[in-house]
Amino acid sequence: MIEGLEQETSLALNTWADYAVRVNTGLRHYCETVLAGLEHEGYQVVTVAPLQEPEAIATLNQLYAMVKQVAKQEAVTEARAIAFADALDADAAQRLDEKKAKTPTERRQLRQYKLRQT
Repeated sequence: MIEGLEQETSLALNTWADYAVRVNTGLRHYCETVLAGLEHEGYQVVTVAPLQEPEAIATLNQLYAMVKQVAKQEAVTEARAIAFADALDADAAQRLDEKKAKTPTERRQLRQYKLRQT
């Protein structure tokens, strides 16, 4: 208890201090708790030795290149889907533009319409 504070302030401060202690104690073993929970749910948890810096950099570069390649493929796939979407007339495009929730097909049709207008 902190001495010299008003009773109300002291009570609130002590309550928060107790709460902080409980939270910090719980977080101390957070990693072990999560891993144990995953194992309990049937996941296989594997401990991996830390990589040395050159190995880690090479691995990160490989992952970065893979992510970049996948993103490029996804962009090409989306561009093709827009290019081959059904064409809209001006009225249909306006109605679709005013619509708040659109399906992926509707978004592609509208995108194609707007691209053709520019």
